[in-house]
Amino acid sequence: MDEAPEYDGSQGEITVFAGLTGYEEVERYQIDPPYTFVSILNNEFTREYLYYINEPPLTTFERKVLEMVFKSLQEVILSLMWMRRTSTKGQYSTRTSRCS
Repeated sequence: MDEAPEYDGSQGEITVFAGLTGYEEVERYQIDPPYTFVSILNNEFTREYLYYINEPPLTTFERKVLEMVFKSLQEVILSLMWMRRTSTKGQYSTRTSRCS
């Protein structure tokens, strides 16, 4: 699989965030520069703070891989849950008591 080219800034912004209606950006900091950043937003009317994570959109290929991984993990988890449920059904003590 080909690796993505190194980002040197000449390609322009990877993530763009124009803000959310009704919110003012209080602070912004990078999480994984230049790909992911966080904006702390404040709604002046409700005084509500919002922690907004902004990252680049997935490509079609990345989205398909993510869906395959999610589906595979979901199947494994469901299988393990089913195995646990069925393995505990009908388990009773193997000891027998005798009346004399």
